[in-house]
This record gives sequence, C-alpha cells and structure tokens, in this order.
Amino acid sequence: NLNAVVTRNYVVGGISINVHDPSHFNYGVEISEAYKKGILSKDVVEKQKKLKEADFVIFQFSLYWSNVPAILNGWIGQVFVEGMAYGISKCYNLGYFNSWIHPQLFVDIAVRNWHFTSQYIL
Repeated sequence: NLNAVVTRNYVVGGISINVHDPSHFNYGVEISEAYKKGILSKDVVEKQKKLKEADFVIFQFSLYWSNVPAILNGWIGQVFVEGMAYGISKCYNLGYFNSWIHPQLFVDIAVRNWHFTSQYIL
C-alpha cells in the first residue's frame, strides 16, 4: 500500500499539525520532524516496526538499470527516515541497524552478453 504521491497529509497520517515551513513542503524535513514528534502515518510506523523486529531483510532486484526500482526507492524513502534509520548520531556502528552484523549482498545482473564486450565496458 504505497502512496506514490507524498503529501503533508500522508507524512503525518491525516493529523493537522504545524509544519516546519508552511510555505515550502520539504519531504525529508517534514518526515524527520514527524518521526521525532511520534506522528508518522500509521502504515509507515507499522513498516518501521516490522523492520525493527526483523532478523534479516532481503531487498532483491535486478541491477539491469543500475539502481533500485522506483517503487522500492519510494518505500525506502518513506520507511528509512532520518532519526530512525540514520542521522548524525547514528553513523556507522552507532546506527539503529548495527546489530545486523553480517550484511550480505546478492546481485542479479540479468543482462545480455553484449553488455560485457569491451565496447560497452570501457
């Protein structure tokens, strides 16, 4: 249930609040502030709870286009908010997910053979 259009209303789950800057909606600032105040939308909080309880999380996608798919990028942007997943005080071994001590990377290239010729590599 991913809302493709992010609005102030989505960030805070319909709660009427004073936003950081009423004249300019900045998603990163607003979602970080909503997290700090404990007023994120219910579905984002549920996703964060599941992520915090997980022993292992797999994000599987093909690197054919050299990046995560847009829908996954949107999910990451909504769930991994500053203050919960990262921030100045949560760098490196101080981060929330530092207990995941065995990160693993699985890569599925899924490209045609001609991508590996010298013409395309160099």
